Amino acid sequence: MLKKVGEIFDGVEKVLKVTTAALMIAFSVLTLLQVVMRYAFGSPLSWSEQTSRYLFVWMLMLYMPVIMRDKGNMSFDLLTRKLPKMAQEALTLACEVLIAAFGLLYCVYSTQLCVRFAGKVMVGIGIAAPWVYASQIVGAGLLFLFTVELIIHHIRTMNREPGKEGSAV
Repeated sequence: MLKKVGEIFDGVEKVLKVTTAALMIAFSVLTLLQVVMRYAFGSPLSWSEQTSRYLFVWMLMLYMPVIMRDKGNMSFDLLTRKLPKMAQEALTLACEVLIAAFGLLYCVYSTQLCVRFAGKVMVGIGIAAPWVYASQIVGAGLLFLFTVELIIHHIRTMNREPGKEGSAV
């Protein structure tokens, strides 16, 4: 069962990576276009700044769970490396639980934000506000799910290999 979930998450991660790459390209092209239109032609695009901003937000929110799943998050482990292996494992697990809790709470409050803005439209780009803010729900929800996967894997690894090297927090 966990292997199948891992395979599904692998697929989701690939989709997120491709999507965020496309968003980065769109963001870069749109920003370049805005600079050219503003400075070369003296006619800035009215919608490009707001669109670029929300493309960037979507890109960041969609890549946040990928960073967590790939264990690419930054950590300060100077002190924890001095601790016994089991203490290192416990601290890593505690951090993962806190990140999962953050993801869940962020998802819940982002949903409430989208509900509050239902019916509102982003004036500069004419898109419904919940579509813009939905990036937070998607990113936070996936952060929660991916972190729960890490927690389960971490607990299973700790139970199977008690003498295993600990990872740093």
